[in-house]
Amino acid sequence: MKLFLIRHGETYLNKYGRMQGWADTPLTDKGRQSARRCGEYLASRGITHVLSSDLGRTIETSKIINECLATTQEVVLMPEFRETFFGSYEGELNRNVWPEIAKKQGFDSLQDFYTQLPINEVMDAFHTSDPTSDAEDYQTFITRITQGLKKISEMFVEEEQVVLVTHGNTIRNIAYLIDPTIDCSEELINSGVTTIEMVGEQQRLVSYNVAAE
Repeated sequence: MKLFLIRHGETYLNKYGRMQGWADTPLTDKGRQSARRCGEYLASRGITHVLSSDLGRTIETSKIINECLATTQEVVLMPEFRETFFGSYEGELNRNVWPEIAKKQGFDSLQDFYTQLPINEVMDAFHTSDPTSDAEDYQTFITRITQGLKKISEMFVEEEQVVLVTHGNTIRNIAYLIDPTIDCSEELINSGVTTIEMVGEQQRLVSYNVAAE
């Protein structure tokens, strides 16, 4: 089975450079246009089902893609694949939050913070740095993601081609589980495509963060 992981189209919080986990805003015009291009890009790939995280921006993106694919199936919502919850950092400016967390972890350089810590420790840094401790820790996050992947492996037969519309950090973490050599500092493209092959609960990363053109 092929699973096409799609990051949602650009939202207003994306446009304004603000943290967006469980906080939600609609797609911009640019976001809707890129979602449509993504749907057209996928139209020749024999997609049989479209899944989506249960947040508004992924639902909006998935509906646009599903219209382009003209499948006979309704979009299936999977809350397991919603974005990381950033706690009290939700809605804050990215340019303020990341350097603050890096500094709290003892890094003067944001690049060193990105490259010297493994992805699980970067996520845990949000949890420990959040004054409310509400930001999601890595174990909580990755447990629901792996439960979602297991559910998908049980839902579909190996021949099917399935789209999952989800979020940047979610896609990054799924890809890292399969191939730890990916560049975790690379920004995920809105409406970009990451492709994995699934045989039972085994996965192989086919391509990562490809523009839908």
